[in-house]
Amino acid sequence: MKQTLMGNDAIALGLIHANVDMVSGYPGTPSSEILTGVQKIKKELKEKYVKRGMVQKIIAAWIITVPAAATFSAGVFFMIKGIMS
Repeated sequence: MKQTLMGNDAIALGLIHANVDMVSGYPGTPSSEILTGVQKIKKELKEKYVKRGMVQKIIAAWIITVPAAATFSAGVFFMIKGIMS
């Protein structure tokens, strides 16, 4: 059977045919469409599909880490500025 697929869907189909057990990705990146493709194809094949439980943990980590890093870097900047003046 011939199919015309976009790149990420082709990768997803290849992963399924290669019997890959686990697929992971990072939300918000172009490769995250591969997860959606695997999920869609496995659903069509009536197989158990990918769960996205880790997305919430990654988002929570970003919410905590990014402001902390920004605050820390600002503190370092003003400390160096004070030393240099």
